[in-house]
Amino acid sequence: MTAAIDILANNGNVGGGEVMMVAFAEGARATGVPVRVVAPRAPDGAASLARNRGFDVLEIPATDRRSYLQTLARHRTELDAELWWCNGLVPALATAGSHHRRVVQLHQAPTGVQRRIWQLARRGAEAVYVPSLSMQSSVPGSDVLVNWTDAPETIHPVVDGDVDELRVGFIGRFSPIKGLDVLARAVQRLDRFSDRAIRLVLAGDGRFVDRFGGGVVEAELGRVAHLERLGWVERATFFAAVDLVVVPSVWAEPFGLVAAEAMAYGRPVVVSDAGALVEVVGTSHPWVARAGDAADTARIIGHFLDADACERRQVTARARERWEEHFSPEAGNRRVAAVMERLGLR
Repeated sequence: MTAAIDILANNGNVGGGEVMMVAFAEGARATGVPVRVVAPRAPDGAASLARNRGFDVLEIPATDRRSYLQTLARHRTELDAELWWCNGLVPALATAGSHHRRVVQLHQAPTGVQRRIWQLARRGAEAVYVPSLSMQSSVPGSDVLVNWTDAPETIHPVVDGDVDELRVGFIGRFSPIKGLDVLARAVQRLDRFSDRAIRLVLAGDGRFVDRFGGGVVEAELGRVAHLERLGWVERATFFAAVDLVVVPSVWAEPFGLVAAEAMAYGRPVVVSDAGALVEVVGTSHPWVARAGDAADTARIIGHFLDADACERRQVTARARERWEEHFSPEAGNRRVAAVMERLGLR
């Protein structure tokens, strides 16, 4: 069966945008719309992710983002689906100027030279979707299609009362824009002024982080008294290993999947006020720190430490309920179904 939608990956590596690409594909499939994923042959992460979820995958001969862009542009006439869903700036640019039906979904706001590229890439698109109101303000003319996450198999209990050691978790790139150096300084501060030990538990690494930024982060991590590195592990493994998740981003997060995932797993979460993170946890969430402020991040983690078991459970339960309403697969599939109907594909 010819696909009704060809979903065009932005690149071969798997990041938040590729995770959401496959989530959207699953939502479209749930409405009965035939879907095919188009992705570069190398790196093969996006293609493998889609194939493992049961999707037909068309691999474009490529070895990096530039060759993928060029090859996709040359072979776009071979894409025979009714609609092209461009999951990022690269496929949007590769298909620019075509008279074929196409929609663009952006997971990051274009900045710098990308803004000029974006003005070309968006021409002729029926719609542009972004994941948050925060990002919508940076992409005029866009509509919001809020992200969502998988449902966890296990929801972990919230740590009760005082603990001898609080396991504070961070997952993602070890980059200054993700605020890991800020969190490291906050943990150092807590170690100096708190009578409870704080262990910083890290999942991820510094891959794709420039040498200077990686050096800044590693210098601060070197001053943390209790540090544990898990490497890249499954989400379930990470959330089972920590008592509190911190999302200390400095840059304007377009959404904040880690915060939503923590809410899904029943993990207490501290976020910064950068970008859409407060949209995710909600304006009534009590554990929000000023972005880039290590002292304030330490203060908010201290509020969690000082809260009694009842307050911890109540805040975390409200966050879980918010996830179920807004960021669960069921909520996501409802939004995808509305988009399919709007596009006349349902």
